[in-house]
Amino acid sequence: MSAARPVPAAAYFRSPFHIRPGTVVFDRDKEMVGVARQAVDQVVTVDRPSGLAWEAPYRRLRPGTSREAHQLRALARLHRIQRRGLT
Repeated sequence: MSAARPVPAAAYFRSPFHIRPGTVVFDRDKEMVGVARQAVDQVVTVDRPSGLAWEAPYRRLRPGTSREAHQLRALARLHRIQRRGLT
C-alpha cells in the first residue's frame, strides 16, 4: 500500500467564500468526495449523487481532483441506472 502524498497548503480553501455552489470538494473527515451546495458561515453543505447530504466545516474540505470529479460523474451515472431499474 502506498503512502498518501501530502497536499500543498495552497490546495485548501482560505475561507468559505472561496467555495462556490457546484464545486467538487473532498471531505477529509468522511473521506468522501461530493459537490458543495452552499456555504453558511463556516459550514458547507455537501451532496453526493445518491442524495446523501452532510455539513462540514470548510477547513476540513479541499478542492476535488479531476479524478474525484470523474468519480462523482461515474457515481451519478450508476445511480441513474439503478433508479431506472427500480421503477
